[in-house]
Amino acid sequence: MKKLLLFMPLLALCIAFVSCEKNDPKPGTTLKDSSDTSFTLKAVKGENTSTKDLSMSDFKRLTADKFVPEKAIVDKTSQIVLSGLKNNLELSNVTIQVKGNNNLKRTLGTIKKDQTFNSKDDLIFLQKVVEEMMKTKTTKLDLAFTSSEKLDSEIKVILKLNVQFTKKLEKKK
Repeated sequence: MKKLLLFMPLLALCIAFVSCEKNDPKPGTTLKDSSDTSFTLKAVKGENTSTKDLSMSDFKRLTADKFVPEKAIVDKTSQIVLSGLKNNLELSNVTIQVKGNNNLKRTLGTIKKDQTFNSKDDLIFLQKVVEEMMKTKTTKLDLAFTSSEKLDSEIKVILKLNVQFTKKLEKKK
């Protein structure tokens, strides 16, 4: 019985050590980087669309370090920020979509004031956008909205992306 009592904590310690080892990335295999991709809106009353490219080269450290990632994880601090709404201006039917892909679309609804979007659904959308960008190197994003009146001042919609990129470990020969 004493042997069993001594063996159990040792077994638990071994399991904890092995599981931590698998989850910890090796040095040089991960890189955290960020990108602020912004749409600057000037529009007429009614329906409007603006297109912007999101590219791997928007991530400056990724480019500078010549880091070629295999996967990416969008951090929970990532967000979609809309700023510059003034004078009771209302934007309705606001959507961001990967151009030509109805499955990669986020509807933000009606916006009447500066707002930050960081919900679980927003983060899932941003994760899918980054995954699409990694496949194609550059992804076109369409921002569509209806304005209640002509925009006299600039409104900004910013995709603030904080991403941890991971690259595949090269096997030693």
